Amino acid sequence: MRAILAFLMLLAPAQADEFVYGFKFASQAAAITAATALGHYNATVDPQTGLPAGWAMDHVIAGMQCWRPSQDVSGTDSDGNPTTTHAYLTGYFVLIVAASAAPIAVLNNAAALQFTLNRTRFEAGQSFVTKNNIGGVISDIACSPLPAAAKQFPVGGYN
Repeated sequence: MRAILAFLMLLAPAQADEFVYGFKFASQAAAITAATALGHYNATVDPQTGLPAGWAMDHVIAGMQCWRPSQDVSGTDSDGNPTTTHAYLTGYFVLIVAASAAPIAVLNNAAALQFTLNRTRFEAGQSFVTKNNIGGVISDIACSPLPAAAKQFPVGGYN
């Protein structure tokens, strides 16, 4: 019986985790070129609009603003209400979310990759940083906009 169970476990597909890949490009055009090659952007023209079909919106968030909360400047407005000013990072930022048993090599090894996070491990309270190329701590990166489902996003996200 144990041998049969062990054999069946080998046949079972690996549990997929949700990985988040953060990219920084010099421009939107550079991001589109890279994403088109990877199948995350559809450059085919939409016959109704005459425009490219665009980003794979089911798993890509493009054109995000990112900043380091540690560099925020706090103050007050003319009515005495608290304010926060962000110093936005330069570049064109894209997040790609994909489920797989391990990081997807072509994304994880891309030149523009800033970080790879394992969202499943984060939600389980485990170590979640798979790769960090930003030269800083992941929790000191904030991005906007993020979907409402990302309220527990490991990158200090704001909606």
